[in-house]
Formats: sequence, C-alpha cells, structure tokens
Amino acid sequence: MIAGAVPELILLNSDAEEIERIELSKKTQEECNELLLKYGFYRKKSSEDAVPDEMKGLPLSRHSSSDL
Repeated sequence: MIAGAVPELILLNSDAEEIERIELSKKTQEECNELLLKYGFYRKKSSEDAVPDEMKGLPLSRHSSSDL
C-alpha cells in the first residue's frame, strides 16, 4: 500500500506481468467483493477456513473490466 495513492486492483499473470489494473476508489466494499468473485477468486466463509486444494493456484476467469 502506498499512502495517498489511488486504490487499485492489479491483476498479474503467472509470470508476474501486469495484465489489468482496475481503479477501486468509486466502488463500494460489496462491489469490490463481487469483482473479485467474478475474476475467480475464492472467498472463505471465515478467516479460519482453509482454501480447498482444488481452488489453489487456479487461473483467473478471463474478463475485462469493461465487462464488469
């Protein structure tokens, strides 16, 4: 986190190359949560839960921020 910077979601490929950058400042927390789910991120029910093996290391769903 960089103090004073615009909050952004930066998506990287498996080679750590930036593939997309999405500004989050105008989104609510619920919209940010929905965005992550649409990109294929897994959401645990509680912080103590483990991420299922089948959900680890999955590629993100292919979306464009213009689709969301």
